[in-house]
Amino acid sequence: MLDARLVDSIGKIISLGTILTCVLVTPQLALDPINLPKMVVLAITAGVVLGMLFSVRSSITKNGSKTMLYLFFGFFVSLAASVFFSDQPLTQGIFGTHGRNTGLITYFSFMTLLFVAFHISNQKELKRFVKTLYIAGLLSAAYGLIQFLGVDPAGWDIYASPVVGFLGNSDFQSAFLAIFATVALSQGILGQSNRWPNFTIAAFTMVIAYLTQAKQGLIAFIIGASILIFVIAIKKNWKVVIGLYLVGAASGITLIAFGLKNLGPIGHILYKSSLEARFYYWQAAIRAF
Repeated sequence: MLDARLVDSIGKIISLGTILTCVLVTPQLALDPINLPKMVVLAITAGVVLGMLFSVRSSITKNGSKTMLYLFFGFFVSLAASVFFSDQPLTQGIFGTHGRNTGLITYFSFMTLLFVAFHISNQKELKRFVKTLYIAGLLSAAYGLIQFLGVDPAGWDIYASPVVGFLGNSDFQSAFLAIFATVALSQGILGQSNRWPNFTIAAFTMVIAYLTQAKQGLIAFIIGASILIFVIAIKKNWKVVIGLYLVGAASGITLIAFGLKNLGPIGHILYKSSLEARFYYWQAAIRAF
């Protein structure tokens, strides 16, 4: 069993690293002032907490540890194979493409954080994570409002939506705010106190998400809110609501699936050419095997 002080220290480092990864930008200091600093913070955070956890590896006794480790090892080997045996430049495979930085380092860092978080997870750390999300979410929403008002001191050269937040992309900003708004909504509904402040935060956050002019946030919030309703219905044993939800969810998933392919009544709302390109990428990957 892990020492409580070690768990607390790891939790604090992950919390700080999460906030910095979400909000750190370095305008005028780097060719990529958004994704590169986030990748660096993510990698450093993952490396530090992994070292702290493995320093007491004899105390790692949580059920499922070995299974998770084997799965991660297999996934990492497959990633490394695609990096070192493909025709892409080695640096691109390790660091990712410019403007995304979703290469081997980023994926390994995410796997590491998941592995460490699995071993320190408890009720206290869950509450800490919620607080962390509130800090990152409120900062992102506030910065989005600053950008919308046209008083952003960073002076980004934005060609589409004026609201891109700390993520440099209106779709990413909208989706992240929707995730945060869903959490705030859940705290308002399920929490024992501060209900109206949480409802207000959720509403304010979704207003900023709407100002991004991206559809992802609205879709993500609808899905998140519907899952929240489903969870409440299960806890309350509302069988009629559960049945209606399952029918509605199946219908909604079908409409969204067709809409992403520019089919059905909501196709004109959901369809984007970049999404179709991603379908082609998946088809190519599947055929490769």
